[in-house]
Amino acid sequence: MKNCPACGKGMLIESGGIRRCGENCGFVQEMSPPESAQWLLTISENTSYWRRDYFEKLPTFIAHEYRRLWLMTCRPNVFCMVYQLKDVAEMLLKFPVLCAAAYLNNDAVSSQLVKKTLSIGDWKDIAHFIVGNRGGKPRFELSECLRHILAGILEIYDDNRLDVTYRRNDYLAHGAMGFDDNADYRAFGENLIARISAYLSDVMEDYAGLRVTLGGKELTGWELPENVSPEDELTLHIEGRDIPLYPYIARSEKDGMLFFDYYDASRNNNQLAKGLNYIRGGGRKSFVAPYYCEVYQRSFGDKEKHFSGSAEKSLERDSSTRTIEKVLNELNEADHFEHPEYLIKWVKNWLSDDQGSVHWLVMERGMGKSAFSYALASGKVRVGDVTVCAYFCGQSAMRRECVTGVNNALAGDIVRVQNPRENGENANKMGLRFDAEDKRSNMIGTLRYFRDEHAYFHHTSKLLLIIDGVDELPRENAEIFDYLPDPADMPDNTYILVTSRNPDTEKLPAHITSALHEFHASDTLRVFPDTTMENGANNHETLKAYAKRKIELLDGGAMRKLSDGEAEHIISRAGGVFLNLRLYAKLAESGIPVFRLPELDSRALFERYLGEIRRYYGDKLFDEAMTVLYAIVTAEEPLTLREAAWLSGEEYVTIKLLAFLRDFGALLRTVRVEKASGEKAVNTRGSLINPANESYADYMKELFPEKRAELAEIFTGKLTEADPARYRDGQGNAILPDGLFYMAAYLPTVTDDIAEELRDKVYYDIDDCVKNSREPHILNRRVKMGEEWSKYCQKAGWYRMQLGFMLIAGNSYWAMCDYQSALAIENERVRMCEQYLADGRIDDRNDLASAYLNRGATYTQTGRHTEALADYTKCIGIREELDRKGKLYDRNALASAYLNRGATY
Repeated sequence: MKNCPACGKGMLIESGGIRRCGENCGFVQEMSPPESAQWLLTISENTSYWRRDYFEKLPTFIAHEYRRLWLMTCRPNVFCMVYQLKDVAEMLLKFPVLCAAAYLNNDAVSSQLVKKTLSIGDWKDIAHFIVGNRGGKPRFELSECLRHILAGILEIYDDNRLDVTYRRNDYLAHGAMGFDDNADYRAFGENLIARISAYLSDVMEDYAGLRVTLGGKELTGWELPENVSPEDELTLHIEGRDIPLYPYIARSEKDGMLFFDYYDASRNNNQLAKGLNYIRGGGRKSFVAPYYCEVYQRSFGDKEKHFSGSAEKSLERDSSTRTIEKVLNELNEADHFEHPEYLIKWVKNWLSDDQGSVHWLVMERGMGKSAFSYALASGKVRVGDVTVCAYFCGQSAMRRECVTGVNNALAGDIVRVQNPRENGENANKMGLRFDAEDKRSNMIGTLRYFRDEHAYFHHTSKLLLIIDGVDELPRENAEIFDYLPDPADMPDNTYILVTSRNPDTEKLPAHITSALHEFHASDTLRVFPDTTMENGANNHETLKAYAKRKIELLDGGAMRKLSDGEAEHIISRAGGVFLNLRLYAKLAESGIPVFRLPELDSRALFERYLGEIRRYYGDKLFDEAMTVLYAIVTAEEPLTLREAAWLSGEEYVTIKLLAFLRDFGALLRTVRVEKASGEKAVNTRGSLINPANESYADYMKELFPEKRAELAEIFTGKLTEADPARYRDGQGNAILPDGLFYMAAYLPTVTDDIAEELRDKVYYDIDDCVKNSREPHILNRRVKMGEEWSKYCQKAGWYRMQLGFMLIAGNSYWAMCDYQSALAIENERVRMCEQYLADGRIDDRNDLASAYLNRGATYTQTGRHTEALADYTKCIGIREELDRKGKLYDRNALASAYLNRGATY
């Protein structure tokens, strides 16, 4: 046995294909990593990158994060290393910038920090501002060690070959999902690590002259300080001066050491700033810092600035639609897509015919339709001299998004679509049009145009348009079927492939089933599976091929592929579903003997899977990942990607969230919830994330009971900070983010301790932002909010507020024209008012009058006019009595009761 290279103390222990430190210092090394990740081991073993004095002598913030980066290369996990390299690159820039800001304590510098929400490019500009010269002289008198530290990191950020500011987002953000085996990314990653290592060597002496202490203890080396008093603050020691680092680096007893991230000036007299704890992770946290408010008022107080509602979002906070689309589709796919030869052969067969055609691929859920579509569109599966464009219907939400999405898919990377090569009269009319009188002719012309454009730019002779997963189209987008031409009318060398689940074997929405049956009626449509195909190829063959390639057994000290019989056995254990087989395959990547694994959907298997994630991630990232997973699988309803971000503490979709979702792929699935209220589809939000198995919610609650309190803290914090005045559109209408509304609706499900102030904020402010919405999912969630809060208010003894929340639920049912459900709520409300008055829990009959009025209105809508008249009369009687006693809140209320009764007569 050898000593651990990380701590030098523990002995290395080998088991299950890994080496780990016997002292549990965090070192874990993969002995036989996947081929796509072996390049990381080469980096981890390069001792010139990871000198021990970097870990032992640099300030703790840098040493700890750089050591963690090294550990990520040892495991190796490409995705964890990706955002750890991002953290290191940020830390090396932000730490000296904030130290310099504290050293100078100058409004000109501090105003640069508060003027906007900061992207990494802004941080680079601030560093240049600090070290820059004016007329050949330095702008600020800065210590030489700090100037040298800043100048050195700026050389890295300014290097065009690295271009960290932008390529950091290409490779360390949006593009991170697909770069396991990308040679360009490998070169960028290693070059950046090499440059960072050389830089650290160059600034070691400078950092020796810049010390940071906490409670008298020097923060040097990778080990975190212990037993520090809550009152102790961070202090910078430089050139004999002792400089407080607050509020540039603040100390929070709850959230740890927070690096200033940005100041939100959109709220009047805001005393809070946002900070990041890089060592602990966990998203942005608020801390009290009136200094930034003062600087902002001195610098920008005479200017009207609103950042939050229309903030310039930095790339690391938001992700492109295409990246989100890819990740969501991967949740229902197998890693490293297995080429289904029978499908490839089928596609190549009809592509060989120069005459255009239309095809329908029918497969059951989870069998790889989207995986195959993505493989064709991305070039993983090549089918000859063809440009393949794909639109994934699972991402279609709003009414016109599908048509726009198909246009964007066809355009692809042709930069001259808006300025075509031919400037004829039809040049600006290419593409599908919402108002096309003859939609099929519009599609034919569009395909012909883009076939020629791609031929010009990409030198391909054929064009294939894939419309994937039409069974997921909401009612608002089902009109895409109107654009599909008769196969006999297709232009030469143009093809359409439509994929869906089988309407004959699976329950699909009625509008989809009828559209697919009508689509199938064409005599010239080619449908797969075709029972006449040789060898009887079917979906089972895809599963078998995947199992034989991805799953290995430990046999005689070596790993081997599965035999046919073993593959059949594991497919049977997985229930013949891709998602389940993928879970087994994920575990098999670590050399776990899969036939010894617990049964499918058992808690033991679930725990084993999470154990593998912990081993790869390390404790910090694993804890963050479990917060995300807990939020998703225990959610009261399926979530959009943006809502999942809110629930995990962010307001934007981040690379970290996308990476977590990718690694949770075997535990999650995307769904489209289709309920009906009358003739209206309820869900118009696109694909939603849901646990692949209902038991996962129970498992997470049992394994991580503390996460409920973490969610409560996230929900409470976001709601407390929320200023509904921020959420207004151009017309001044309130538009509340869905994630914040989810938190407001379901806060009672994650905590038993809600303050009255927060209750009132939800009842008055949050509800005011959504009460006029007629979006089906908003109305349904508003119903749930009324129900959940009314139950909580009853337990808390807030009886009048209970009745108020019941009214919210009833009004929402009313807006959905679900009068029977509204009537049930109103009956209960009348009963409770009468009971609470009799019990003395409330002493105000205004609530009872209101309950009678609302129930009467509901009776009217259902044609029960006799009951309606009786309720209106009771309401009038109560309000007249209250008016005589001077206790009627609003005399107009009495008039409205008379008006309702008169209309009913």
